[in-house]
Amino acid sequence: MPSTFINEETTNEAVWVLREMVQLNVPYGDVYMLLGTIFLERGRTDDATGMFRSARDRGNLPQPERENFRILLRHMEQGS
Repeated sequence: MPSTFINEETTNEAVWVLREMVQLNVPYGDVYMLLGTIFLERGRTDDATGMFRSARDRGNLPQPERENFRILLRHMEQGS
């Protein structure tokens, strides 16, 4: 029976794919959110913050998505 548990190897593969997508400048906010969330779960707050800032500043993302990243960053800075 397949396990729903995501192991470290699977997560590392996901990180690789997501980073490639960021390098390709894809217009999908979910890519930046997923990668930033993985960084947060791994305790890499600076990398997560950088990813969310990058998404906030991406002109190819719709304005509402960029605004969501701006709000998320503000909450992170305030420790909420």
